[in-house]
Amino acid sequence: LIDARARERIDGATDEIGLCYVRFQENLRIEGLDPGTLPAGTRLCIAEATLEITSALKRCFRECAIDRKQCSLRTHVAFCRVIVGGKIAKDDDVLVITP
Repeated sequence: LIDARARERIDGATDEIGLCYVRFQENLRIEGLDPGTLPAGTRLCIAEATLEITSALKRCFRECAIDRKQCSLRTHVAFCRVIVGGKIAKDDDVLVITP
């Protein structure tokens, strides 16, 4: 998952691009939800699918040119596992269930 602010930063990056900006591609972007603030174990129910956050806050590469404090990818992403697979579509509602 990726926060819209992080995606905007990636899309707007020009001069200084870190390794993750090149390597990292989100599978799902949820507007209005900052996944970096959600604890592990949080479930996201979207249409037929259920995802569970396994970790938030992506690790940085030592050789990255961007200061860790400046990197929005580090703080505005979460990694999930699929609990129940299914189709989701743009504009589907998201139910957030915290542990």
